[in-house]
Amino acid sequence: DDGLVVVAVNVDRDRAAAEKFLAEVPADFRIHYDTEGAVAESFGVEAMPSSFVIGRDGEIVARHLGFKVRKQDEYEAILVDALGVSP
Repeated sequence: DDGLVVVAVNVDRDRAAAEKFLAEVPADFRIHYDTEGAVAESFGVEAMPSSFVIGRDGEIVARHLGFKVRKQDEYEAILVDALGVSP
């Protein structure tokens, strides 16, 4: 409702393997398949997973390499700030 859009970019060369994984661990967001890695290259991805928060103006607000559960509150605060909503 606040305008958050989540898009995952899957760079697996074997799309069937990716779809098998997603059948076991469903995702409730859009997934773009990029078997050539063009999107990852354009964003300078250095690690998997990588996350980018892009503000309403189209500029990158934050970038995270990997995922650390202990930083989840920090990640959520960045999203709330980017959306310009009250927590």
